[in-house]
Amino acid sequence: MDRDLINVFVLGLSFMFLFTAFQTNGFIQGPMIDSINHEYGKDQYGANTFVSMCLIYLIFSLVNWIAPAFVKLFGARISMIVSGITYILFVANFLWPQAWLLYIVSMIVGFGAAILWTAQGYYLTVCSTEKTIGRNSGLFWTLFQCSLLFGNIFVFVYFKDMTGEDIPHSTRTITYIVLSIVGSIGIVTMFFLGSPKSLQSQESIESSGSFNIIESIKESFALLSTRRMILLCITFWYTGIELSFYSGVFTTALGRINSLDKDGGNAKKYVGLAGMLIGIGEIVGGLIFGILGSKTVRWGRDPIIVLGYFIHMVSFLLILINFPPDSTISETVKKSAYIDPNLTIALISGFLLGFADSCYCTQCMSILGTLYADNSAPAFALFKFFQSIACACAFFYTPYFNLYIQLAILAIFASIGTLTFVIVEWKLRRDEHINLNNDHRVHQS
Repeated sequence: MDRDLINVFVLGLSFMFLFTAFQTNGFIQGPMIDSINHEYGKDQYGANTFVSMCLIYLIFSLVNWIAPAFVKLFGARISMIVSGITYILFVANFLWPQAWLLYIVSMIVGFGAAILWTAQGYYLTVCSTEKTIGRNSGLFWTLFQCSLLFGNIFVFVYFKDMTGEDIPHSTRTITYIVLSIVGSIGIVTMFFLGSPKSLQSQESIESSGSFNIIESIKESFALLSTRRMILLCITFWYTGIELSFYSGVFTTALGRINSLDKDGGNAKKYVGLAGMLIGIGEIVGGLIFGILGSKTVRWGRDPIIVLGYFIHMVSFLLILINFPPDSTISETVKKSAYIDPNLTIALISGFLLGFADSCYCTQCMSILGTLYADNSAPAFALFKFFQSIACACAFFYTPYFNLYIQLAILAIFASIGTLTFVIVEWKLRRDEHINLNNDHRVHQS
């Protein structure tokens, strides 16, 4: 089997295990913190999940400016292993719930996330060619998003018989022990990442230069000054807003609508199920776009982005009519939705959110791997900078803006971000067509 394809498979597998821990925690973090606050009292604990997530993505965005230099110094594999450990620290902190500790590890994992995703983007690019980048992006995304499926299967099965409005202490403890172990398996798997064919030796991905922060920032700013990167950054910004929505806001709001549970009045038990449906949507999208990866380059990425746009609009509409507007700003939902909250509609909305997100993220990775194949680390760092700063902003305003306002913000940025991506894609295809014609004329002459 192709060595680079094996590397991409191992990369996806390691992220699957690591993010089974982290992303599953992201979906249940809101309900978990609500339960801890009820058990200990807000005077003793008083943590806020949206403050935690805001800190993560704020630090994430800032560290992205120096992340390429870090990856250049230590290499992709070591960078991913070290930063992966910060994810385990974050998950394990819930075994000893302290608000100050939560906020500290939130900042630590924000630092690690910037390094991890810059290294991942670089490694995926050097393991790919222009013809295989679509396939490899789809394969990685599919394996990566399996984390949502497996982690939330565990949560749903373990939580389904839960009674009362809160998650018991014993349930929380076992959940985070399991997630910490699974995440650690992902870090161990990273040790098996091999040297891409495009690199001469393993040392070239372990250490490839000096730690020059100033040069790293200059490269990123130089890239940011180009027209196509400015346009793409608007798309990146939208992916950050919708990431915050499906990974934290949607499931937190769902867990507060106890009328969704007709039996026991505890909707928190359905958070894992909703996470599973989001994960299935992500996996289906990754499989489709992975299988059609070679055709994506020929047809263009814009049809997939436009498909994601319309699916997102449908999911936002379903959530608008099904969820009460105060479900994002209050632990106790008092207002009513346009219809009686329906679990089936909520789960369908989750699937659509996941599928549409895979449309955007796989194509963003694909276009960066094509446009910046020779200098991918700064490009992926900018992608994650704008995505994470948008995510931090979204988590900051979440406790203050009701659901309807948040959906309006999503719809506006979805429209603008889709348009800017299409403009860049059309320009890229036009340039490729001109180059092919020029080459053809040269050969004829």
